[in-house]
Amino acid sequence: MRYALAEAAHAASELRRPDDVRDWREPEGGSEPLLSRDELLGAIRARRSVRRYGKEPLPRAQVAELLNWSEAPIPSDAPRVVRQLVTVAAVEGLRPGIYDAQLNLLHERDEDELRVAAGFVAMEQDHPRLAAVNVFQMADLDQVVAQLGERGYRWAHLEAGIRAGRLQIGAFMHGWGAAASTFYDDEVSKFLQTDAAPMLMVAVGPRA
Repeated sequence: MRYALAEAAHAASELRRPDDVRDWREPEGGSEPLLSRDELLGAIRARRSVRRYGKEPLPRAQVAELLNWSEAPIPSDAPRVVRQLVTVAAVEGLRPGIYDAQLNLLHERDEDELRVAAGFVAMEQDHPRLAAVNVFQMADLDQVVAQLGERGYRWAHLEAGIRAGRLQIGAFMHGWGAAASTFYDDEVSKFLQTDAAPMLMVAVGPRA
């Protein structure tokens, strides 16, 4: 099966000449934090999609630690274009609502309403509704393409994937469960009250 739109997107974003590559590249934006190799490999090998979560809240300090790793620099030759937004339903010391990745409250919400809405925007699946937190990787695609050209669309998805991957592996390192989810794009943006578009999302919670 051929996917004409996907093929066209790849063709439009190719770097065909050495000068195109040189023009695209930027100085690396920082070093990724170093973690215990054995602990990291163990988490990678054990990681799988966990879609059932317990009701107890997650510790705030450990959630902040997980988000800090996900937010840390990615060694790359392209600038950061992804912003992460977090729905908090059950974290110690935090009111239910929508937060930025530094756990600053943006919009307070009723917990039950927040959970129902999170499940709905995630294509009406249960695990985002049950999760203690959901982390959305968002990008302003008009701005990305204006800044980086058509190839910026590829980079936005790659950056989102790296940050989402850190969240899932990090959740296992904390002994929690996590799973990514599909979603209704426009409904996610409306739910989070942003013009940015969702690239990925990850549900995180204590294992049931």
